Amino acid sequence: MRVYISADIEGVAGVTSWDETYPGRDGYEEARDRMNREVAAACRGAIAAGADEIVVKDGHETALNLKPEAMPRGVKLLRGWGQSILGMMLGVDRGFDCAFFVGYHSEASSPLSPLSHTSEFDIYQEVYINGEKTAEMDINAMSAAMYNVPLALVTGDKGICLKASDKYPWVKTAAVKEGIGGATLSLHPDDACELIEKSAREAVEERKFKCAPIPEKLVLELVYKNHVKARAASLYPGAVAVDGCTVRYEAKSLEDMLRAYNFMS
Repeated sequence: MRVYISADIEGVAGVTSWDETYPGRDGYEEARDRMNREVAAACRGAIAAGADEIVVKDGHETALNLKPEAMPRGVKLLRGWGQSILGMMLGVDRGFDCAFFVGYHSEASSPLSPLSHTSEFDIYQEVYINGEKTAEMDINAMSAAMYNVPLALVTGDKGICLKASDKYPWVKTAAVKEGIGGATLSLHPDDACELIEKSAREAVEERKFKCAPIPEKLVLELVYKNHVKARAASLYPGAVAVDGCTVRYEAKSLEDMLRAYNFMS
């Protein structure tokens, strides 16, 4: 059993402010420690259920947040960015039985997290695929499915876990905090890790996971916070400016959409 884990920080228990998510700012080291602990808990759960290989992709900011020594022995860690259209899913094309998303968060403009965003919080007001508000989880689940890797577990804020349960009903979820306006109500870090480890173990043991569906038609719509960035994005071949801040792109395939999405960021 080979398990791939994509990890983020905004959905980690206790993480509430943007400062906590940036290296060198107040609260980052504490948030980083909890991120490491939650990822390690997911690894332990998978190992307990029989996983014999685990690859973890650090998917936040510098992609240098996870510490190799914080992971269980045998876990392989992918740090840094690989200049790939797969982004947070770098390496998922190497063949895995399932994928976990740990520390994930609600989509851009969602009121369910003070840290809600999709890909770049300072660039996008909202991201849509086929008219549906899109989270990083959705893009990454399709990226995994492109290589026949099913989604098995999502951990993070309550908002993203509710979305996962609704859109991918076979997925195990572990909500470790709840957004209340600009605040968060979180589990104790030890309780969060215990819940994640249990959910990861059950996800692998039950093996009910499936690949996320990839629609035949893919229309990407990006609503920028800044009209200058929107204008620049509209110059991408095939992109169309809908209004001053909105750009639409009709993709020929998921790979084509991912490439456009990366370049228009």
